[in-house]
Amino acid sequence: MRRLRTRRLRTRRLQRKNETFAKIERDVCKDRTRRLRSKNEAFAKQERGICKARTRRLRSNNEAFKNETFKNETFAKKEQDVYEDRTRRLREFKVESGSCQSCREHIILSSLLDINKLTTQHNPDDPDDAVCSSSNLKENLNLTTTSS
Repeated sequence: MRRLRTRRLRTRRLQRKNETFAKIERDVCKDRTRRLRSKNEAFAKQERGICKARTRRLRSNNEAFKNETFKNETFAKKEQDVYEDRTRRLREFKVESGSCQSCREHIILSSLLDINKLTTQHNPDDPDDAVCSSSNLKENLNLTTTSS
């Protein structure tokens, strides 16, 4: 009988120990879970911050790219306008079909260099004409290029 009582007491003590141990283990697990949650929340917050910063950088890069594209398009438009304006002025000062080859070359070259220096009155038959004489043509072209 005594042995039976001793066994029962031991069994109860062991059960209490097991229950206490189980309770301690549950508390430890809850604590760990709580710490992990806080770490995960901090990590998630940090990751959100990193993602927001990346998004912000990408947006600013995208805006810079759009601005650069706009500048390039504006520059291209200006260049196209200049080209069209030169072409229009060339057509306005087109040489008559009876003009000599030197005059045509002179007008084309001088219009490319400076359209305002174009000589519209010329006489291909006159050897003293400043535009049409071949020696003066080279001088005029040299003057036009150096003065531009």
